[in-house]
Amino acid sequence: MLPCLVMVILVSYITGLVIASDGETKEKYQLRRKLCFGAGITILIGTLVVYKYLPFITEQLNAVLNLFDHEISFSQASWSVPIGISFFIFLGLSYIFDVYRGKTKPTKHLGKYALFIAFFPHIAQGPLDRSDQLLPQFDEHHHFDYEKVRQALVLIFFGVFKKVVIADRLAVLVDTVFGNVSNYSGLSCWIACLFYSFQIYCDFSGYTDIARGSAGLMGFQLTENFNTPYLATSIADFWRRWHISLSRWFRDYVYIPLGGNRVSSVRWAMNILIVFLVSGIWHGAAWTFILWGVLHGVFQITGKYTDKLIFRQKQKEMHLVRAFRILFTFILISLLWSLFRSASISDYFVFIKGMFSGFSVSSLSTLGMDTNEFVFSFALIGLMIILDFLHAKYRLPDSVDRLPLVLRWLIYLVFLFTIILFGRYGSLTTDSFIYFQF
Repeated sequence: MLPCLVMVILVSYITGLVIASDGETKEKYQLRRKLCFGAGITILIGTLVVYKYLPFITEQLNAVLNLFDHEISFSQASWSVPIGISFFIFLGLSYIFDVYRGKTKPTKHLGKYALFIAFFPHIAQGPLDRSDQLLPQFDEHHHFDYEKVRQALVLIFFGVFKKVVIADRLAVLVDTVFGNVSNYSGLSCWIACLFYSFQIYCDFSGYTDIARGSAGLMGFQLTENFNTPYLATSIADFWRRWHISLSRWFRDYVYIPLGGNRVSSVRWAMNILIVFLVSGIWHGAAWTFILWGVLHGVFQITGKYTDKLIFRQKQKEMHLVRAFRILFTFILISLLWSLFRSASISDYFVFIKGMFSGFSVSSLSTLGMDTNEFVFSFALIGLMIILDFLHAKYRLPDSVDRLPLVLRWLIYLVFLFTIILFGRYGSLTTDSFIYFQF
């Protein structure tokens, strides 16, 4: 990981300095800027392709050659992908883009720039904070602030709670079912689908809370990355609430340069498909991720037009209609999450077929859980739903801060003891956060 990280830091840092330097005629200056911009972008994207996608590309090329009984084949590349490579390369790319556009002035301090890319709370999974958001904070003086430290610790504890109490508990059943999808059908598949939706949500948002809290302890503020995504009323709304920093990255550096929504309807639809295709590829080198991204794009396009045909403005304000839209969107997203989790597209089709093969449910022992764990898991999912509803209406952190001191600390202690007593540790839990693989 370290050589790759150092290379990304140096390439993006030097590219920014060269792009912004002057002293030549206007024509030569513009030519040099474009050449340097293109070279920096190519090197970073090329690095990502080599480390993350080359094995997949060679595998597909060999598969095509085998169709024609061709004797030539490419040797299969095999190496470990550095943790967080997609995240820190995207940080380098955004920096080069922003300097080239004149949105950000290049920093001359290599140490501060290296800290921006390799800032430990966000290097592995984000949030993808831009240079104009984080770099200025490195020039500020940070003093001890009891309230900020308290809020940061609460955020960390809540993130740990979501990870070790909820996500890792749900992972037991999810890994059991998705590990051998042909053995399960009916309600077992629906339960696995539901559990994975909340597993990936609590796993990823839990990490984000820990990252933001860790940065907050040192006086730094990272972008909020989640905003009750499962209360979304459409696919487009979901992506305004889920992994917000990545959605903004694709909006600013892919969608808008393609023309955004300032183009014809057909061109806009193509822009959406391209953005979500790139998003799927970014998540992983597999056909499941590619299809997952494309389907999100298709559903966002169709959702725009079905909303106009089905829902009037007054109907959107009705609570019953809104509840239906939330439920429908959640089911659709959950079915797509199952594709995201499946080992292959064929496994996904087996899983979907199993979902509609009656209403039988396998014994809990074959699902990897006993009755108490099973009931507790559903209770935790219910708790997350309630907390999201409360957060959407009352902004929970602010509401808790207004509570009397005794009641506030009672809530903190309940969460702390729940982590200690019910957290899953050691061999019973997953090896790492889900998004480490991206």
